[in-house]
Amino acid sequence: MAGMLIRTAAEILVVLTLIFGFVKENKFVKVERRAWRFLRRLRRKAHDARERELERELLDARYADEYEPRRRSKPAKTSTAGEKKRKSARDRVA
Repeated sequence: MAGMLIRTAAEILVVLTLIFGFVKENKFVKVERRAWRFLRRLRRKAHDARERELERELLDARYADEYEPRRRSKPAKTSTAGEKKRKSARDRVA
């Protein structure tokens, strides 16, 4: 008995939703078109932003060697092979 009532209520709700959709179809179509335009605009803006970022990276890469530091002298030796160690004065007794 309760199942039949729930089923009937669901069927009535579906029919009312269909009727409401047919009556308000023009408004729904307008909102749908507006939403699609908005989404297209967002995608276009994202695409343009990616293109600008790529152009900026290419320009930076083109001029990157100008900003790279250049050595004016040879680097200092870091190896200690063959060097004498200094004697410490701590172990000496006066």
